[in-house]
Amino acid sequence: MQKVKILIGISGGIDSMVLLSVLSILKEKYGFEIILIHINHGYQKDAYKAEQFCVKMADNYAVKIHIMYLNPQEISGSFEAWSRQKRYRIMENIAEKYYYNWIVTAHHQDDNIETVYMKNKQNSNWISLIGIREKLRKIRRPMLQVSKEIITSYAINNLIKWVDDPTNKDNRFLRNNIRNQLIPKEIIVDPDFKNKMINLSKRSMVRFLSIQKEIDKNKKYIVQNKSKDEKKDSIVLNKQNLLKISNDARKILVHQLISELKVNEFSLTSGHWSTFWQFIKNSRTGTVFELDTYIS
Repeated sequence: MQKVKILIGISGGIDSMVLLSVLSILKEKYGFEIILIHINHGYQKDAYKAEQFCVKMADNYAVKIHIMYLNPQEISGSFEAWSRQKRYRIMENIAEKYYYNWIVTAHHQDDNIETVYMKNKQNSNWISLIGIREKLRKIRRPMLQVSKEIITSYAINNLIKWVDDPTNKDNRFLRNNIRNQLIPKEIIVDPDFKNKMINLSKRSMVRFLSIQKEIDKNKKYIVQNKSKDEKKDSIVLNKQNLLKISNDARKILVHQLISELKVNEFSLTSGHWSTFWQFIKNSRTGTVFELDTYIS
């Protein structure tokens, strides 16, 4: 029986170094294999120091590491959104190429609090208030219920080495501003602020899981088998059965199906969804909705 292979995304920071430490202990007990990946964003002058540190850590733990690079000259729009999209695309491609079973990242509870706070302030829809997903395709985030305080305590008590990313102090980035300035102010006003964000995330997840049950129950009646003549990267839907499920279930199902296609990443706005539902409403059997035409 082949070992389970886990690809760990590391930056060299305290969170990912704690994750590496814990998984390196657990692998001895459970017999899985760990592989590391570090993505050099090339955005700040110390980026190569972090890369060298990660290579050294891979050597210390006697594990393989993939070093990948982003080109800052390719940035379009927000650096944070662009780099996040690129990182996950790279990790998923590496996992597929080398047959790694899981991709593990070091996101923790405070990261999720920041995300839920940001989405709430932006008046995003309810599903965005779940925040960071614990499970998504091959991605797993085992520390999502662990606070930054506990992670820091573990690192200090176990003499974990890490490097600090100087860009984490740059409040021009939205998430840094939220972490370093806005949330501390919220806590002063309301000491229970973090728990409120956590509970908001939990309520949204409960709602999502209920809708997911509806999707799982009806998916086999909605998603049809493709004929030999239809494109590989296509989805065949039964319109009548699709329209029987709730609006939320339809939207989540379609988003999941697009994700499963592994086509180019799309930013699906409310306008895109409106276009898609109008197409579904007026379409006849055999008509095709081209993502590249209607969504970009």
